[in-house]
Amino acid sequence: MGKKIFFILILFLFSFYSWSLEDLSVHGFISQGFMKSDKNNYLTNSSNGSYEFMETGINFNKALNDKTYIGLQIFARDLGDQGNNKFVLDWGFADYSIDSYSGIRIGKFKRTLGLYNVERDVDLLRNVILLPQSVYDEGMRPFMNSSQGIEFYKNNYTKNKGNFEFQIHSGTVNVPSDSSYLKSVVGTLTKSGLRLSDFSETIYSDTSLGLKWSTPVDGLTTAFSYGTSDGDIIASVDATALRVTAIPALVAAANLLEASKQKFNVDFGKISTASIEYKWDEYTFSYERYRFDASLVIPVLNLTESMQNLGYYSMISKQINDKTALSIYSSDFYKNKDIRDDPSLYQKDFCISLRFDIDENLLFKAEYHDMEGYYHCYDFLNPSGYSKDWNFIALKITVSF
Repeated sequence: MGKKIFFILILFLFSFYSWSLEDLSVHGFISQGFMKSDKNNYLTNSSNGSYEFMETGINFNKALNDKTYIGLQIFARDLGDQGNNKFVLDWGFADYSIDSYSGIRIGKFKRTLGLYNVERDVDLLRNVILLPQSVYDEGMRPFMNSSQGIEFYKNNYTKNKGNFEFQIHSGTVNVPSDSSYLKSVVGTLTKSGLRLSDFSETIYSDTSLGLKWSTPVDGLTTAFSYGTSDGDIIASVDATALRVTAIPALVAAANLLEASKQKFNVDFGKISTASIEYKWDEYTFSYERYRFDASLVIPVLNLTESMQNLGYYSMISKQINDKTALSIYSSDFYKNKDIRDDPSLYQKDFCISLRFDIDENLLFKAEYHDMEGYYHCYDFLNPSGYSKDWNFIALKITVSF
């Protein structure tokens, strides 16, 4: 992957040089963070304090003519076992304007999800270190972040009704094997008696649409997104635990599952967000609600693992002065929308976050999270079990240009 990214970057720069370096826009950033939790390990080995919390990226943008624009961003992140500072193509697309209000993008672009997903990988564009995990789950980030394919968009400004933005895309998603989301799915299969190795996932069908309305009320914006995806997990299977049951049907299934690499279907039936944001003077108020329905199907075992995620948060931010901003949010997430009393199936987060812009290129953030429940903590990071009530701090410094 590293060689491919290097080749893409060289080709892109050579193309710029062959046209003209005039009007070439280049920006980048490096962020280093630190996390420390009092009990559960969260996203990384945070109970011992962890510096495995880093992001870096560089992007290039150029308008080829009045109608065509191209750009890309090379990005690397390290969050526990995720990323490990491997550079990937974060986004890279060509944008062709059909007219003043509509256009088409081809390539890899950010998925329309809520208010903040498009700008998620640029730390200086938000006040908080971690966006509310009820909607912007870090474990799901490799899946939710971007999609490659084709996208149509349209903006429609009306004097009395505000501005309407619409996007619809169709494509595919490549999910890295080190994503916490994929590891948690594999963990679900392990509990069913299957041990998986050499696993990978491909989302071969990914379709979504997004609507955003900047209302006539000054500062008030609403948004809605909806998507569906379908994919497969392919893995080598150790079904020893099924054989020891001495149940003939399960023994036969174990022999079949181990005969070759197996394919398990993952169906994401519905991914939707509803959002509202209101900016008034130095205050910003936002609320988002998230639904994610999915199922994992293994026909040979007649097994279907389903979940109906529900998440929502409320956040208020205040720009105290030119350099300092304070944000507070309350975030609730439930694996199953109908089960609210099992701490292994929910996670609640009350966060206080402070941002300080040291200068135009350097910023520092600090935040405290008071937590209840541990759904997003993951078994592979917490083999000794969990605590229901816990907390953690996060610190981050970012240099940008």
